[in-house]
Amino acid sequence: MRNTLAKYKSNYSKDLTSSKKNLLYKPYFFSIPNYRKTSETLESIISLPHSAFIEINHYNKHKKSFEYLWDELPDLILCLSTIGCYTSNLAHIFSNSIDNRFALNGKKIMEISTCLQESVMNSMFHGNLEMQSDFRTMKGLYAYQEEIKKRLILDHYRFSSISLRAWYKNNSIKIAISDEGSGFSLSLYKEDDKLPNGRGLMMIQALSDKVWIGKDKKTLFMEFEI
Repeated sequence: MRNTLAKYKSNYSKDLTSSKKNLLYKPYFFSIPNYRKTSETLESIISLPHSAFIEINHYNKHKKSFEYLWDELPDLILCLSTIGCYTSNLAHIFSNSIDNRFALNGKKIMEISTCLQESVMNSMFHGNLEMQSDFRTMKGLYAYQEEIKKRLILDHYRFSSISLRAWYKNNSIKIAISDEGSGFSLSLYKEDDKLPNGRGLMMIQALSDKVWIGKDKKTLFMEFEI
């Protein structure tokens, strides 16, 4: 994996020379050798003096570019595999980094963390793992969990990416969560509100000041006034 990272960093550096805005971020590429310790790895990595953190593995190393991550010049970027998200407390780690980097002193962090938790779960289960809502009933809960375990073994699901981006401007935090699923709309999620575990979007809309879907239909944006 070290050779893979070194080769990818070298190739990616060539791409950066054509884009001055990307040079500002100096992406930190990393791998996770033990997914049982993902949270510990992320906590140590995201505290480094970088603005962009990208997990590289044998599945996504062939991707030509992560250029989309730099749209609108985010202040913080974290790109992680599905299994990395599944085995970590990603929402807590990312929200803490937002709090520390932007010196929010705890303002709105509880709301941000809760919304991140719900949106990351949606990206994992509905997006990358392509799990259907009708599976997630009390009667089908066991089957739902078993299907998740089966899909997490397959590289196509296991190593698909979920990216988190954050902007801090004019006393406002904007966060974007993107996945590699087939896309979604807010109206589809509203139909899921009656399910036991399907009220995530309602909570996000209640706790954030603004929610919308990106043009790619795979990105959920949330905004919080500080």
